[in-house]
Amino acid sequence: MKVKARNIIGTSDFSETLRIITPQKPLKPEAPVTIWSPDDVIIRWIEPDDAGSPITGYSVFIRQSDALTYSQELLNCDMQN
Repeated sequence: MKVKARNIIGTSDFSETLRIITPQKPLKPEAPVTIWSPDDVIIRWIEPDDAGSPITGYSVFIRQSDALTYSQELLNCDMQN
């Protein structure tokens, strides 16, 4: 973006150019890693680039035993990475 000023006498030269970057959707996370313990399964992933707008949450989907269906985990996931 650049701008010019104008009055009744005339128009100025252009300002220096300013690059504007608008936020986009975040990049996809890397594949998660699971850590098994006697009582829990911990799922971790590397936070992806936010593309200019902070990431506000994650949705975790677990593949079911039929190997085709995924269900969103809402009960036990605290959504922290």
